[in-house]
Amino acid sequence: MTEQRSVLRGDTDTPARLAAWDATEADVLAHPSVGWDLRLRTDRQSIEESAQVISEALKPADEPAF
Repeated sequence: MTEQRSVLRGDTDTPARLAAWDATEADVLAHPSVGWDLRLRTDRQSIEESAQVISEALKPADEPAF
């Protein structure tokens, strides 16, 4: 699915994107006991929703939410 979406967007770096995807998946699978701070399912949410989640995750704890 990642490759299809990348090609449909017209990305010129699809092989690099796929390599990064594979490396990330390998990292997650190799460290099952790690509590990852953020995992996004971009195949299940919009770009705007993903951006909002990332923005919220990067805010300092004392900064008010939107």
